[in-house]
Amino acid sequence: MTLQQAKQLIPVWLEPIRVRPSGTAPIAELRLFVTGKSIESSMAIVNAQQIMAHLAADSQLKVVDLTRCKPEELDEEVFVTPSLVKYSPGPKRVVIGTLKDPIASLHALGMDVD
Repeated sequence: MTLQQAKQLIPVWLEPIRVRPSGTAPIAELRLFVTGKSIESSMAIVNAQQIMAHLAADSQLKVVDLTRCKPEELDEEVFVTPSLVKYSPGPKRVVIGTLKDPIASLHALGMDVD
């Protein structure tokens, strides 16, 4: 992926990739913490979308840009970006990096693959 291609993906960050119906708990709740418009952040977003394709339809991924987020969106355990954090189902797990291999990332998160 070139830098130009990655920059074209930036608007993808602005919306949750999948949204669950109100009042229901997601099967999987993930947050991807990124920093600004870096190539690594853009690659992680694209790869996180591929990970979501392997999960149930009501799973949720929220992308959090640490340079623009609200204090309540911060996770005190995220020290490196990009980081993908699985909050549910428990236990909480973190995968660091661009998530180049979606299947390996799912296994690292302790999740079954479709």
